[in-house]
Amino acid sequence: MSTENWKRESEEVAHLLSLFRLLITEFTDERAQGKHAGTRLRFIGDLSRFPEDLQASMRDVEKLTSLETERTLAVAVSYGGRAEILAATERLMQEGVTENALTEERFSASLWTAGMPDPDLIVRTGGAQRLSNFLPWQAVYSELFFLDAFWPDFSHEDFRQILAEYVVRTRNFGT
Repeated sequence: MSTENWKRESEEVAHLLSLFRLLITEFTDERAQGKHAGTRLRFIGDLSRFPEDLQASMRDVEKLTSLETERTLAVAVSYGGRAEILAATERLMQEGVTENALTEERFSASLWTAGMPDPDLIVRTGGAQRLSNFLPWQAVYSELFFLDAFWPDFSHEDFRQILAEYVVRTRNFGT
């Protein structure tokens, strides 16, 4: 859910919020059944825009999974890359960080994705060949893959093909 999704009709927003509630409930129930072992769940974005009960549910599931280290599932909610950069800048200004003390590491630590590695690859479905305000700071060295298929039709075979291409790419990180 992007920051732009808040501009949708109120019924659509309510539906998206109900989907997030369902996601959290299903994840928690499945975790109790032994699924998702090793998975840490993180929500990235402007969580303050959500109803308080949903914010509490997000915090609870993050706390519940905080010690898991095998993989992290980051769910971007009310996320916009420009909004993230502005929020990080505001945070740094409130902390009184001076120009001389500002580093890439300090800035990265102020982002909603703090503590998460930059993505190695990003898959964009739906035929668009752009990032659409998604992780602009973190994606600078990500390998990008574009598919015509829409997200619901993204298959295991699509993913296998992407991984097969990814492993043969030469990543030079700007050098």
